[in-house]
Amino acid sequence: MKYFAATVLALASVATAQLENIPSCALACFLGPLGSDGCKDLTDFACHCKKAESLFAAVIPCAQKACSASDQAATIAAVEETCAGAGVPIEVP
Repeated sequence: MKYFAATVLALASVATAQLENIPSCALACFLGPLGSDGCKDLTDFACHCKKAESLFAAVIPCAQKACSASDQAATIAAVEETCAGAGVPIEVP
């Protein structure tokens, strides 16, 4: 169990580093959906971005509650940039 927790924390750290432009208020909104969408790991952004609709369904309401309007805009820009960098350009609604 300790190994599993350490692995999850390590993967979360890597994913967070790759999402470094996302405001801290929104980071927690991503960890659950990124870990449960069926992609091979938290850092498989090509896969995550292909499942953008389900990701948005979970992340957007969370970020709207947790973040200011300017942080929400920064979150959208960071997600679009991350997905474009993974070869899966998206547009957040």
